[in-house]
Amino acid sequence: MMIGGIALLAAGYVPPAIIGLGIGTQDRSACDCRDALRLLIPIVGPLTLWKPNRDFNVFFNTLMVFDTLLQTTGLVLTIFGIMKYNASAHDAEYGKLPKPMAPKLTFAATPMPGGAYAGLRLQL
Repeated sequence: MMIGGIALLAAGYVPPAIIGLGIGTQDRSACDCRDALRLLIPIVGPLTLWKPNRDFNVFFNTLMVFDTLLQTTGLVLTIFGIMKYNASAHDAEYGKLPKPMAPKLTFAATPMPGGAYAGLRLQL
């Protein structure tokens, strides 16, 4: 799930980012297209290029929404994949036998009225 999420996020981010860099870094004499650099912003970048109703372009708006949904889905899958991976690593330790304890020698002393109580314990 994590690898699929990373792939989906990359598939939704890399092509628009390359297009944004290509268009946004052109000389201003050719085109005043600095808005294209907003495609470098992950997830919300394509939505910042939304065309209002007076310049209605259904294909472009649909493409930007699809790209945002693709990136968001990739991010969500990546997060849940990481969570699942971490949980599975914890579960893998569940069935293992505990390490054998090393021999242990303990001493205890307790004061009592009229004397003291002492004990020596050896654990193997």
